Amino acid sequence: MATQEQKLSKFIDAINKEARERREQILLDAKEYSDRELESAEQEVLADAYELIQKETALMRNEVGRDLSRRTIEGRKELIHKREQMTQQIFERAASKLSQFTQTPEYKDFLIKTAIGGAKALSEQITVYLRECDMVFKNAISDKLDCTLIAAEDIKIGGLRLSDGKVFVDQTLDARLEEQHKRFVETSGLILTD
Repeated sequence: MATQEQKLSKFIDAINKEARERREQILLDAKEYSDRELESAEQEVLADAYELIQKETALMRNEVGRDLSRRTIEGRKELIHKREQMTQQIFERAASKLSQFTQTPEYKDFLIKTAIGGAKALSEQITVYLRECDMVFKNAISDKLDCTLIAAEDIKIGGLRLSDGKVFVDQTLDARLEEQHKRFVETSGLILTD
């Protein structure tokens, strides 16, 4: 017969065994819970970090975009300014060359030929407008063309204008240079596009 002590010892061993099994199960459950909570916390931290990265990336993109736009605008302004300077220099030189031409003997022939050519588009009673300093060619022009010659203050470079009261023919060097200026701007390749 088993003694009371042996029974008590077996009972205590059984309680201890069950306590160990429960302890191990509680530890296992606690570890699983801890792992789940840790994984959940990691996922939450990762999601927050991803969201923060996305926000910061968007802010950086916006800042870079604004900076790029600002630099593009500044660059375009600088290019426009340089283009205008170049165009101005080119046409100042062209105006200077035309002014030099008005001091040559060929200029008188140019005026006569231009007056005769322009008069073909007009009827009788032609008026020719010249610069004041070109009035020295008045007789040479009137010898070739029946017209009235008048000094015009608005002709700066040279050439002449003709009118019969109905039709107006502008053959000034000023108008020709202005027309070339318009063509130059359109065809020079210096136009900025988007």
